[in-house]
Amino acid sequence: MLLKINREVIEKEDYRPRIDTLPRTREKTYVAPKDKVSKREWSLSISIFRDWKKDDETLLNKCFEFDWGCVRS
Repeated sequence: MLLKINREVIEKEDYRPRIDTLPRTREKTYVAPKDKVSKREWSLSISIFRDWKKDDETLLNKCFEFDWGCVRS
């Protein structure tokens, strides 16, 4: 029944699909700006790692002893 209804709609002379079309347009090309933006040189003092403390032997031994205590129990 559904196919018969669709055929009747398509075969009508005044049938106009609801489709809008546009002609193809040329793709836009990227043009880099001529003025170069100055970049700050990276350093540890301005990075998110500025508060990071390097590991030392004391901290490594303390961590090892803690881990070892968890393994033995």
